[in-house]
Amino acid sequence: MWRPSSAGSTPPSVCSPPGEFIGLSEETGDIEAIGCWVLETAVRQLARWRATMEHCKSLWVAVNLSLYQLPNPHSLAAIRRILSDPAVQSENVVLEVTESALAADVDGGIASLNSLKVLGVRLAVDDFGTGFSSLSTLASLPVDILKIDRAFVSGHASGPRSVPVLDAILVLADKLSLAVIAEGIEQREQLDLLRRLGCSTGQGYFLARPASAPVIEALMAAGGLLDVTEQAGLKPL
Repeated sequence: MWRPSSAGSTPPSVCSPPGEFIGLSEETGDIEAIGCWVLETAVRQLARWRATMEHCKSLWVAVNLSLYQLPNPHSLAAIRRILSDPAVQSENVVLEVTESALAADVDGGIASLNSLKVLGVRLAVDDFGTGFSSLSTLASLPVDILKIDRAFVSGHASGPRSVPVLDAILVLADKLSLAVIAEGIEQREQLDLLRRLGCSTGQGYFLARPASAPVIEALMAAGGLLDVTEQAGLKPL
């Protein structure tokens, strides 16, 4: 519930983890078609849920864009076509880009993001803290959300030095009027720490694991995912 993500191509198997095909798809150029298929499938599924499930009116979906999609005019045109569909409520769509996707051509990346922003979507910087992390560039990006990389939340990085970093990111985001999502929440202790620091939105296996649309729909119908959200003390954007 917290993190869901071509024409003429066959989508990857639902059983294939992204790490098994994304790299190869980027090398072959298939990632453009796959990325458009994922976006179109996700926004159509969102529209169905919002139309048929009364308690899901505030539901939103986030979809990752590959670093190969952002500078590609054909990909951007396809994305604009998908989001311009009257059935799509673009204000409920978040497009995520990594810092590395912007690093090669910052000015071009900003121009691409601005062309998407006018469609009414929200934009997120994914894996924040692991790329170039230029504060001067961040201030000029037309983004709405920072996603704190899991390295600062999970595993050995949850030590004493990570706490000031997490706190600094949250303060920075607040000063820039940006929402924050913490990635990689796998333990209750990590969730409690983030809540103490003032981070109210997150994703990770502790909250919910990846699942197919029918499984998610059944959980939402039963109120299962809503219960998890309430018990964790998190909230939607």
